[in-house]
Amino acid sequence: STETNLQTITRLVHQKYRHKKKPRGALALNAEKIAQDREVDCYGYTIALSQVLAQKDIDHKIAYGNGHSFVVADVNSDLFILDALVPEISGLLQPQNICHRHCYEDNVFSLDMISHINQVSFGQQAVNPQDILLAQRWTHFRKNQDRFGSGGRESYIVQTKNSSIIVRSYQPESGITALYAYDQYKASVYNDRLPEAYYLSKVLENYYPNLDIRNKPQVTEKLITRLGKLGLDTLASLTIDRTAHARELEQTIAQQIWRSDQYRKIYVQNKGKEWAKEKATNILSSLLLNATLTTGQKIAIKGKLMYLAKL
Repeated sequence: STETNLQTITRLVHQKYRHKKKPRGALALNAEKIAQDREVDCYGYTIALSQVLAQKDIDHKIAYGNGHSFVVADVNSDLFILDALVPEISGLLQPQNICHRHCYEDNVFSLDMISHINQVSFGQQAVNPQDILLAQRWTHFRKNQDRFGSGGRESYIVQTKNSSIIVRSYQPESGITALYAYDQYKASVYNDRLPEAYYLSKVLENYYPNLDIRNKPQVTEKLITRLGKLGLDTLASLTIDRTAHARELEQTIAQQIWRSDQYRKIYVQNKGKEWAKEKATNILSSLLLNATLTTGQKIAIKGKLMYLAKL
């Protein structure tokens, strides 16, 4: 069957390499080291799997969600999640576990990974879906959505209405570009190569993979802080605006609030930069003009404005 064939390909890629999570600041996608050590993380597994599928003319996309990359294959209008790092979760994606088919086609969609893993594990001997969920933290968000058993002895994860993760997907060539650029971006920030990091922030405006608002763009925030402390105000400002724009694909006000928060931090960290405080205030004031805001959102924005005024 199609599913068996795809799972066989996925497991063959899994067997070809050893998994090794790279330390902070190290490149995950170093071609020479991968050829020498045969060690990859999820980025390397994803690219290798994508290349095999491309050779076999299997339609697919590279996907990224909650810090993890994998593949979604499209065969005869059926979607299959393929993950060479965790081949146990590879299998048919049921329609109820993806927001809508048109979301997949638009390359930003939500996946209920808890439900998917429970379904693909059903009937597989020696596969405990709870063990997979506990080991693979990217498959769910812990805060406010999953309850863990007390004491760690009988830990379990239960499904709630907020268990889905937001995924961005790419055509294979663009996906490989995104993973390489994001990998190099993180390494350049952690190794203080700021000119390179700033350049890559421009590249990532069209490829930024980490869209879920529950995942703060910590690497970018580190870059913004360092640019601000060096007095590179224009570069810091452009990085803030560019990243907010890149992450607005999810279509919420969260990125504008994040944008305001970054300008506020520049002001707090570098007293006297009134332009940053003014920018933060203007962003929030403009948001208040949005007629679709909920009462809770209005209260939160007004609270942030009051805090800014006191600084």
